[in-house]
Amino acid sequence: MDWMTARRPAALLVALALVSRAGDALGQPADTAAPAEPAAPAVPAPSAPAAGESAPAAGEGAPAAGEGAPDRRAEAEARFYKGRKLYEVGAFGPALAEFLASRELYPNRSATSGAAACLKKLQRFDEALELFEILLRDFADTLPADAKTAAQREVLELRGLVGTIEIEHAEPGASISVGGQRRGDYPLLAPLRVPAGSHVVHVDKDGFEPLQIRVDVAGGRTARVAARMRAIAPRRRALGRLRVAERYGQEMDVLVDGNLVGRTPWEGEVEVGEHTVVLRGDGDAGTEPIRVNVQRDRLSAVTPSAEDVSAFLRIEAAPDEASVAVDAAVLADGAWEGRLRPGEHDIEVSAPGFVTRKLNVHLTEGKRHVVRVALELDLEAPRWRLHRARRPGQLAAELGAGLWFTPSLGGDVAGSCFGRCDEGVGLGGLAVARGGYLLESGLELGLSLGYLGGGQTMAGRRTSARRTRQLLADQGTADDALSLRGVLAGAFAGLAVGADFPIHLRLGAGALLGSVSDRRTGAFLGQQEYQVGPAEVTSSAPFFYLAPELRLGVSLHPRAELSVGVETLLLFSVSRPRWDAAHQVSTSTDAGAYFSGETLAGRFLLAITPGLGIHYKH
Repeated sequence: MDWMTARRPAALLVALALVSRAGDALGQPADTAAPAEPAAPAVPAPSAPAAGESAPAAGEGAPAAGEGAPDRRAEAEARFYKGRKLYEVGAFGPALAEFLASRELYPNRSATSGAAACLKKLQRFDEALELFEILLRDFADTLPADAKTAAQREVLELRGLVGTIEIEHAEPGASISVGGQRRGDYPLLAPLRVPAGSHVVHVDKDGFEPLQIRVDVAGGRTARVAARMRAIAPRRRALGRLRVAERYGQEMDVLVDGNLVGRTPWEGEVEVGEHTVVLRGDGDAGTEPIRVNVQRDRLSAVTPSAEDVSAFLRIEAAPDEASVAVDAAVLADGAWEGRLRPGEHDIEVSAPGFVTRKLNVHLTEGKRHVVRVALELDLEAPRWRLHRARRPGQLAAELGAGLWFTPSLGGDVAGSCFGRCDEGVGLGGLAVARGGYLLESGLELGLSLGYLGGGQTMAGRRTSARRTRQLLADQGTADDALSLRGVLAGAFAGLAVGADFPIHLRLGAGALLGSVSDRRTGAFLGQQEYQVGPAEVTSSAPFFYLAPELRLGVSLHPRAELSVGVETLLLFSVSRPRWDAAHQVSTSTDAGAYFSGETLAGRFLLAITPGLGIHYKH
């Protein structure tokens, strides 16, 4: 019984579990038990046709008679099972190549769903969506209901992860490339599908200035790109000839500067200068980008060897004009994506006026890797010295929180705590929001708004209390719980340097509109010992503050960073808070008592505030 005609129960659920469970996909003899294995993601794949179907049903794409159908089906079966085993061990890139080869040999719903599942695992969401739609369109009559429902769910999910780019106002016949991959000529028959994220669109046509436009595409949305092209004066192009062949004679697609020009062996005229050549074959076969210098009226030839380029790399550089080089070959400006061999690769990103960055990455077979590189400004570069006034800036916002510590709140209360008096450390919390403007020079200016709360305790402080209708005060001890709270409002200026690990130096100034409370109890000795309180007094406490700050951050995204820092809060009292001497407090006797008007805080307070913050630039 062959793999396409083995009898399988129609009730078998077809999810991508059919790719990861033996016997559920392209078919397996009915008497062969499938091993129990972990379930895979619910991505649809079909069960085999019912008995008596010697070939796929209409829409399954069986080869015509005379094409060696039995041999092709046998090879397709072998490649499918190989792809399924690779999928089970997480080798999604090689598995994809096998499923696509199986589908090319003998189009069927199982290999189609397997390839779609691999593409989704590799985060190539636009290609995965296309295959799932093909599955629903081409195999609608033979796809079981459960599999169709699962495929429809996948389509709905992927449409939320895929956006479209619509090119407008370009010149007819202009070549359109996205991320270095040619996508067709203008006008396109439909908007371009791309994974959600940032992409660089190239529009090129002889006689016009080429365009390079970065566009951010949200999932499920369409981003429109106005590609108005400026004609250039006709000129005689300096041409040379380029010949491209695969070293061992394989027939492969030839891409020059991202444009498909033919198949190997290929020879044609190109402009004099540097060009990038890439070969693409079936599955993951191909070459890494090759730089070749074409000279006028001379023939330049390249004969690379095809290899496994199953690792996918995307590089996003900032600024947009930054030059991106991989393994010493300059490939694009701003962003580049393509396939490379698994293993170590060197990346270099550079731009005039910025510090060049070099890094090494390790690419894994069948995996998608995204590297984001934000260059730091070279403030000594002539570009900035000559044009400093014209540089744009960014709006910035920050939320921060931390603890504050102070040796003492000062004033008469804390100042009279000595000897056997036990004085605690001032402790509290601070939350602050900042908003401002960040220049590319690193200078930042803005406003801040926050809230501060905390306090300090004293136990066994020697003091006196005077009872009503008594001239002399009684001596004793008091326990005080001081609380400081209020709103901070002010402005700040600072300097931010660094990209991946930014450093912020700031100085803030403003006002603390707050209050100080004292909750007091005590024991005093007159003609007999008596207790006082608890009693509480609150007094307004306005302060002027200065706040030097140092923060160290780590970049989470070109626009966001997480930081840790320390701020020194210097508070200068405008009006010192005091205990209300007219406030009568209760005692354990029949008479009330009064305390003197002691100050509750000093003229100057110092607090150290470590904390965390999240910073966003727009």
